[in-house]
Order: sequence, then C-alpha cells, then structure tokens
Amino acid sequence: MFFFEEVLPILIGLIVVGYGLGFMAFRVGLIDCLPLIAERPMHEREDYKKVRKYLLEKVYEASGTRQLNERSTKRVEGAAEKVMQAFYDRHPSVEVHLPSLICGSTHIDFRSNIRIKDILDRSR
Repeated sequence: MFFFEEVLPILIGLIVVGYGLGFMAFRVGLIDCLPLIAERPMHEREDYKKVRKYLLEKVYEASGTRQLNERSTKRVEGAAEKVMQAFYDRHPSVEVHLPSLICGSTHIDFRSNIRIKDILDRSR
C-alpha cells in the first residue's frame, strides 16, 4: 500500500518531468550538444543549411559557373557535414580542400578557409 500511495506517484512525476525536459531540450537544440544522446545527423541540424549554402556559394564563386554535377554536389555536402562537426567541436576555423570538382566542363581544385564567424554574419 505504501508503495502505491507514496512512491509510485513520485516516480511517475519524475518520469513525466524528465520526458518534458528532454523534449524541450530537443526542440531548442540543446540535445545536439550532449555527447551521449546527440543522435541527429549533421545534415538534419538547423545550421547545416547555412554551411551548405555558404560552401556552394564559395564553389560557384571559385568556378565562375553554377553548374555542378551530382557527384560534386555530394562532395560539397559531405564537406559541409565535416565543417559542422568541426564547429561543434569548437574549432574557430576550418580549411576545406576539394580537389577535382567538376564544374560544367572544367575541373577546379577548391580550397577555402571557413570561419564560423563568416557564416553567422551572413545568416543575420
């Protein structure tokens, strides 16, 4: 009787509060900072689109054309995920090197130094 009247309601209350706090942390994005339960891949996070857009603009600027084939686009997206990982690991800048990107009918060797400050300044 003591268990059902005193202990069980407290346990249920703690479980409900824990789920509520976890849901709020997920919605705000704090869950991605926790090392053991961060389960969302980099390409599903909010800042990924900003980093991907910034990298594609840099590639377009370096190549002089806006034509990338599918394989080159996938390589830029993979580089964006690596840049995101480096920023989450608290690196202030990252050097990206993508050799032999196919842009239209030409190949370019893309190399750029990306700072998180540049990406955050562009998103405002």
